[in-house]
Amino acid sequence: MLAYIQWDFDPTIHLGVFHPKWYGAMMATGIAFAFFMVSDIYRRSKVEDKYMISLLYMIVAGALIGARLGEVFFYNFADYKEHPLEIVKIWNGGLSSHGATIGIIIMAFIYAKWVIKKPFLWVGDRIVAGVAITAAFVRIGNFCNSEIVGKYSNLPWAVIFKRHYTDGFLDVLPRHPTQIYEAIAYIILSFSLYVFFRKKQDNFKTGAISAYFLIGMFCFRFLIEFLKEIQESFESSLILDMGQLLSIPFICYGFAILFYSKKSEQISLKN
Repeated sequence: MLAYIQWDFDPTIHLGVFHPKWYGAMMATGIAFAFFMVSDIYRRSKVEDKYMISLLYMIVAGALIGARLGEVFFYNFADYKEHPLEIVKIWNGGLSSHGATIGIIIMAFIYAKWVIKKPFLWVGDRIVAGVAITAAFVRIGNFCNSEIVGKYSNLPWAVIFKRHYTDGFLDVLPRHPTQIYEAIAYIILSFSLYVFFRKKQDNFKTGAISAYFLIGMFCFRFLIEFLKEIQESFESSLILDMGQLLSIPFICYGFAILFYSKKSEQISLKN
């Protein structure tokens, strides 16, 4: 019998009378990494610190609100329609990464137009490395919670999530640790975008980094969904699961930005 990884991690941190969750701690860690990363990018872009503080508040708010509303409308609308007050109980869990991305895009647009008064894609190019590193730590938080598990696997690094339940029964099957797959991919993406900016900050087309982020993150998300268990029962009747269906528009958006940035460069060269 293969010695699979036995994962029996307590998702709660026990600090005396305080009992925070590892998920929240991982999210906060990701935001902290993102703050320092984007702060460095802003300094290299010669932007005043005050704009970084307002960016932090707006992007975090947009991500949380978008993530919650994404969970409501993409996955569990019927339930929340019957119990609308549950929508505000974000501490009970239920966040959508696609919804978070939509929230970030909306807030970045507002921030670009009315706060820093720079082009939207200029802002996007400077924040996406931070978004990717935060997404990585969120997935580590999912791993701490033994949630969003992968399908059955007999690979030597497969994980038996001893706190995961399927249909009300304790799950004993070894599964792909898809949360860790995603975390690793997003860390690589984050640092690749960060290094790309530092090396090419004076010589890249506006929007290129935003496009690479969207294409890279959501192409991987589309592929990794093949290894995941479905999150909601209604997905079993779909050809592609909800995570894949929601990833397609972001991939298309990324390619559209690439096309736009190259077209703009050609026009400027002709002029």
